[in-house]
Amino acid sequence: MNLVGKSALVVLAAALPLGVVMADTKLKAHKFPHAALMMEMFTAADADKDGTVTQKEVHDYRLNLFKASDGNGDGVLSVAQLDTMIAKFRADRMQRMLVRMDTDGDGIVGADEFARHRGKWMHHLDENGDGNIEKADIERMAKMSAKRHRMHKREHGHH
Repeated sequence: MNLVGKSALVVLAAALPLGVVMADTKLKAHKFPHAALMMEMFTAADADKDGTVTQKEVHDYRLNLFKASDGNGDGVLSVAQLDTMIAKFRADRMQRMLVRMDTDGDGIVGADEFARHRGKWMHHLDENGDGNIEKADIERMAKMSAKRHRMHKREHGHH
C-alpha cells in the first residue's frame, strides 16, 4: 500500500464514525474488532464502491460527518455538538463490544462472558506462550506503540 493509501486509512481511523452500519465483510467482528471497524469506515467512505478510497472520498466522508454533527446548521461544531458526536460513537462502539462479548446471544453480558473476553488480550501479549504477561511483554508492546506513533507523525509532517 502506498503512502497515500496509508494516509487515507489513518484519516479514516480518526473519522469517528456515527451510526455506520456494519459492513458486509469477511472479517469477523469478534475476532478482529479493529479490522472490522476499519472496514466499516472504509466501506462508508468508498462513495463509488470501487474498492478504493481517494483523498476526495475521505474529504467528503468527513464533511458529511461534520454536517451530520452540526445539528443547527450554523457551520461550526460547539462543545455540545462534539459531545453528542462522541457519545454516538461510544454508543456504537459499546454495541459492537456487546455483540463480541455476548457469547450466548441473550443480549446481555454476564460475569463469565466478561471475564472470558477480557482474558483474550493476554495471548496477544504473551510472546513466549507461557500463559503469563511479563514486564518484558508490556515493554515490547509499548515500544511497538511508540514506533507506530513516530511513523504516523513522520507520515503526516508532525515534528
